Amino acid sequence: MKTSFRIGEEIIIEKHKYSVIGIDTYVLKNLSGKVKKWVSYTLKDIKGEKTWISFGVTGNYFTQWSNISKLDFEKAIKNADINTELSGIANISFSGNPGYSTPVAEILGFNVINRRYNFLGIERFLKQGKNNVEPLKSYYQTGKLIKDFNNS
Repeated sequence: MKTSFRIGEEIIIEKHKYSVIGIDTYVLKNLSGKVKKWVSYTLKDIKGEKTWISFGVTGNYFTQWSNISKLDFEKAIKNADINTELSGIANISFSGNPGYSTPVAEILGFNVINRRYNFLGIERFLKQGKNNVEPLKSYYQTGKLIKDFNNS
C-alpha cells in the first residue's frame, strides 16, 4: 500500500477522485507527554470540496477527516471518550496549500463507537504574538479509518 503522496498527484478514495493540494506534517506532544507524528494530505475534488487524509494517526491505516458543524459535533461528543494519545499541542510544517494551518495547533481527539466514523476532533490553530498566544477559529471534524484504501 502506498503511504505517501506528492502535490498534484491524483488519488481515489471510495470511487471519488481527488488531487493532493497540500501536505502537512504534524508533531504532536500529547496529553501523556509522548510525541506522535503523522502526515496529513489536503485533498480537493473537481467541485472544489476539500477533505483530508492522514497516515500515522492510527497504525497502518489512513484516516479521512471531514468538517462538521459545531452543533453536530456537540451532539456527537456526548457519547465520546477523549483520546489522550491524539490530544495536545502540535507543531505543523506544510508545503503546498496550507489550508487553515498555522505552525501550531491545539488538538483534541475523541473516540466514538457505532458511528459512520471512528473519531471526532477539534483542531484550533494558534497565532503566536509578541507576548501571548491567540487561539484562532476551531474546526470540528469526523475521522474515518480507510481500511480498504489502495492507491499504488
